[in-house]
Amino acid sequence: MRSAHVMIAILLAACASGGTGTPSDHETMRVSGSAMRMRGGDVAKVATVDAPLSRVWMALPIAYDSLGIDLTDVDNATHSLGTTGMKAYKELRKVPLSTYLECGSAQAFQSADTYAVQLAVRTQADTASAGGTRLSTLVEAVARPLAFSGEYVRCSTKGELEGRIAAIVRAHLGASR
Repeated sequence: MRSAHVMIAILLAACASGGTGTPSDHETMRVSGSAMRMRGGDVAKVATVDAPLSRVWMALPIAYDSLGIDLTDVDNATHSLGTTGMKAYKELRKVPLSTYLECGSAQAFQSADTYAVQLAVRTQADTASAGGTRLSTLVEAVARPLAFSGEYVRCSTKGELEGRIAAIVRAHLGASR
């Protein structure tokens, strides 16, 4: 559980950095083992669900599963869950990775759809000040070519994956917002 707390601290620091991940910021990243080590820069996307925290927390694993994202970390105390270093190729649950990620393009194809992608997705749920539950989701990814050796390239999120997580939770709970 200590590693989950460290991951949350890193995510919160990344959220507070105020940086943006634009397609022009493709940086070379080193990936070791199954855990990604990336510097902050991406900002968590925030959505509100008009339902109590306890119900939203129970629906979050369903959203991750329906999107094809394997849960590797669940922290009931902080209401955060996600995956670190998940490997993906071409798609998540029949949806092209380029729907969610911008990793540049190579030879007229979106790199997100042709590269080996390592994906980290983390969502933290907490009570929203205006009522309901606030979901803060951070998506980070790196990718590299399969056909030849090369450094990992940092991908930026398009915001779609974060939005789909919130939409699936809302639909499951019959909630608005």
